[in-house]
Order: sequence, then C-alpha cells, then structure tokens
Amino acid sequence: LSGGGLAWGIVTNKAERFALPLARALGLAAGAIVGGDTTGHTKPHPAPLLEAARRLGVAPQACLYVGDDERDILAGRAAGMRTAVAAWGYLGHGGVFRHWGADLELAAPGDLLKTLGLA
Repeated sequence: LSGGGLAWGIVTNKAERFALPLARALGLAAGAIVGGDTTGHTKPHPAPLLEAARRLGVAPQACLYVGDDERDILAGRAAGMRTAVAAWGYLGHGGVFRHWGADLELAAPGDLLKTLGLA
C-alpha cells in the first residue's frame, strides 16, 4: 500500500501498549495505529476509525476499511467509510460474513491490491 502511494493505518481493539510494539516487530509501516484505548471507544464505535482517518489526513468517505469481524463492518459503515471483509481472517464468532453488509469481499490478501489497482 505504501509503495502504491496510499496512506494506510491499523485500527484494533487491542490496547496501544500492545499494538504499537507488535506492529513495529512485524515491520508494519502504518501511517496511523489506533488502539482500543486511544479514543475511549472500541469498535464497533466509529471513533477509532475516524481518529485513524484524521491522523492520515484522509476524509472518511475516501477510506476503505478492511476487517475480519462484523464489528469492523459496523464501525466502518458508522464512520462513513466503504468496507471490505477479509474472508481469510478471524471472521468473528459464528454468523455468515456475507450477511454483514460489507461493500466488498476479499477472498485473499492479494485481492486488496487488485481492488485498489496496485496489482
């Protein structure tokens, strides 16, 4: 994503004290990392996503939020972002991800790059 000139970030319900060192250890060069304790709200509240967009300098309506749980899709919609479900991920506790109302379904990680015209 960075190589394609796109700003990107990570929004997690994990506390920042865990998320920041983990992202560093994995070599993830996210432009913003927002934890569950950053805004006083966790997903599905839209506040963490809106904070990430603010830090990236990107309007929420210009964002695509990718998640692997229904709360991600709910948060993205509440924030006014387009949403995509990562069908290879965690996928929550039961339920059918196709019923979550995401704008896109990504079957594999490379699908994101294809969707964004980077592959």
